[in-house]
Amino acid sequence: FARAAVSRYAPQGVQHYEIWNEPNLSAFWKPAPDAVRYTALLKAAYTAIKSANASAVVLAGAFSPAGGYNDPSCGGGATVNINALNFLETMYANGAKGHFDALSHHPYAGSAGPSGTHRCSAWYQMFGTTPSLRSILTSKGDGDMKIWGTEFGTDLAWVGGSEEQQAGQIAEAVRSWCTCSWAAGQMVYSCKQDI
Repeated sequence: FARAAVSRYAPQGVQHYEIWNEPNLSAFWKPAPDAVRYTALLKAAYTAIKSANASAVVLAGAFSPAGGYNDPSCGGGATVNINALNFLETMYANGAKGHFDALSHHPYAGSAGPSGTHRCSAWYQMFGTTPSLRSILTSKGDGDMKIWGTEFGTDLAWVGGSEEQQAGQIAEAVRSWCTCSWAAGQMVYSCKQDI
């Protein structure tokens, strides 16, 4: 399928392919997230995509926020979801290196916004926690790899129903994103509606 999709859409200018959406959540990877199986899918898709278009860019991850490192519920009890940091470590342990060109992440920041430093903030986990997505990439020899924010936004409920605060958080995120040498594209998914 990946080879056929690339063969069809590369001539139309499509050059970037994100492999799956939020595979670290049970809502998107049934019956439960499995980083080993996801890595097998990623490796097969990468090989097929590159065979059809060697210059295509393959994004892995598309991680959803899921608590903190070794604590996917962020202290809230049992869950089958897997934190992005743990998921990425397992991907590398199962041969993901060399099978993706960039990392995709959904850096929702919750009510604290992009300036928040809570260990369970998906935004902060890109660079500020120990480990972070950046530190894992660097430790595996992929320190030059870019992170794409393929889904970001804020919910009215997180900012007390204030559209002004919601807009302010999105503007802050865009400004902050533009200062990061490791950041590639950023896409706003939710900007007005309640999620």
